Amino acid sequence: VEYWGTPAISALYVNNLKILHNEVSNVPNSGISVGWGLAYTPDSTTSHDNLIQSNLITDLALYSRDAGGVYLSGQQPGTIADSNVTRRMKGDYACLYPDEGTAYITFTKNVCDTTPTWLHAHKNTIHDIQISDTYTNIQPMTNRGVNIQIENTVYVNGQNWPLEAQAIIDSAGLEEGYSYLYDWLDK
Repeated sequence: VEYWGTPAISALYVNNLKILHNEVSNVPNSGISVGWGLAYTPDSTTSHDNLIQSNLITDLALYSRDAGGVYLSGQQPGTIADSNVTRRMKGDYACLYPDEGTAYITFTKNVCDTTPTWLHAHKNTIHDIQISDTYTNIQPMTNRGVNIQIENTVYVNGQNWPLEAQAIIDSAGLEEGYSYLYDWLDK
């Protein structure tokens, strides 16, 4: 059975979780999904202080329209999505996707390359989010959230990434100590 609605990496009600230096590709749905509850649990802070950092997410939303490179749901105080790279996304949504009820998170230094939109904050139940230093080669975004602070978005033409963005791209994904996995994949 193939589960087309399943993210590659999914963690629901978690705290102090670190999702670091993964490579995710050829995914039917979202690349990385953290949190749950949508807007139905407006007082829950069960999920908190999670770190999603330096992941490389490519070729995603191959079957699902409603997906994101980094998808977050529910209130998650102290949660940070930092220095992730999302490339070649299909579907309708975004590289950075805080869904209904998402609040108290920070997106910083993420790279959005060839995705339908770079941000999808589509409802007023999404609130109190900081987004800074995003590098994107696509301009469409949706922001209907409340108190969504967006600073220093850098729009680039094609693949002409500034040095700062290229450094994020170069360091995303598997760390050198795990490069032997590439050999295994080539077999």
